[in-house]
Amino acid sequence: MSARDGSFVTFDDWGRSGYGDNVVVIYSGTGKLIKKFTLRDLMTDAQIENLPRTIGSIEWGGRHIFEEGDSVLLLRIGIDNEWDVDKRKYRDVEVRMSDGALVKQ
Repeated sequence: MSARDGSFVTFDDWGRSGYGDNVVVIYSGTGKLIKKFTLRDLMTDAQIENLPRTIGSIEWGGRHIFEEGDSVLLLRIGIDNEWDVDKRKYRDVEVRMSDGALVKQ
């Protein structure tokens, strides 16, 4: 997912959604790593346990968007055991793109 200033965000490692160190990774427009998050950086263990899962993936996210002129990443994080992303309930987490700081949890 790319912002207008060239910075970009990647989500999850291929085939392992919700696992590992690269659940959300923010890069500058030059490709420099700004911040990376594990799922535990964004949720408690109890919240993670409530999410739908397969053997290889935890279905944690929704349709993430940029806000405030692309300076803030709005992560839509699931809070229930619903598989359908359009029916799933979410809580919003805001992340500042310039430094990866959590603005709102």
